[in-house]
Amino acid sequence: MKKVLILTASFGEGHNTAARNVRDAIEQLNDEAVVEVLDLFALTYGRLHDFVCKLHLQVVQRTPRI
Repeated sequence: MKKVLILTASFGEGHNTAARNVRDAIEQLNDEAVVEVLDLFALTYGRLHDFVCKLHLQVVQRTPRI
């Protein structure tokens, strides 16, 4: 059994989408693969992570030139 760990960051949906697509591709290529996707920032920083994600989304939506 092959184990694969994919670390992601949920700042915007792009990182999560990419991580899920990589996971799906690995699982399709190898039936024995066990792939886990973890958001390292969410696990590590909790509330601070939630605040920064909301702030990031607001910046992207309201002031995209930044």
